[in-house]
Amino acid sequence: MLKNFFQENNFLEIIILILLVIFSLFISDFLKYKNKKTNQEILRKVPHIIIGVIFSLSPIFMTKNEIIISAIILFIGVWLGKYSPFFKSVFSIKRISYGIWLTPISLGIMSWIWLPENILPFLVGMLVLTFSDALAAIFGKLWGKKKLPWSQKTILGSFSYFISTFIIFWIFSDKFALFKFSLISLLLTFFEIILIFGFDNLFLPIISSYLFYWFLI
Repeated sequence: MLKNFFQENNFLEIIILILLVIFSLFISDFLKYKNKKTNQEILRKVPHIIIGVIFSLSPIFMTKNEIIISAIILFIGVWLGKYSPFFKSVFSIKRISYGIWLTPISLGIMSWIWLPENILPFLVGMLVLTFSDALAAIFGKLWGKKKLPWSQKTILGSFSYFISTFIIFWIFSDKFALFKFSLISLLLTFFEIILIFGFDNLFLPIISSYLFYWFLI
């Protein structure tokens, strides 16, 4: 069985993907070293975007099982990285957040649900996680002044999440449906606001992919 496991999965592709992930983390550390005044949240979003894009495109060159194996390795790597002397730009976050651990879990679940038959819902869910989440954090931290009355998140950050999600649905849907795009994007933005401690990284990609599959294909 172990022999079949190694024969059925291309571990070279998995190794290359993991090396790309590690490289993106080193980029974040390098940016922190070059400019120590850069906002910590912004630095964390650099590997977030790179890793998100890599895994969004992974079904093109990897099988479902290979992606799930990569997600498991990434989850273990997060625990190892937390206690390593490296990647402090990512792991030295001061607020309570489990998002970095929940992201590979979400990736594994998304792969198990959608691949290989339904790549589009997988892609949409991953892109919402990759870009909507990152842009909300970047715009909110850099230019967001007014915070929502019931949350630590800013109005500008949440608006950025809404616009990014709207555009992603627009790009990948069969036809333009303004009301559906707006309503679903607004719903996801609401979830992004109320989900704390990084749990949006677990639930929103899955919810996004299902809403896209049910209403926009």
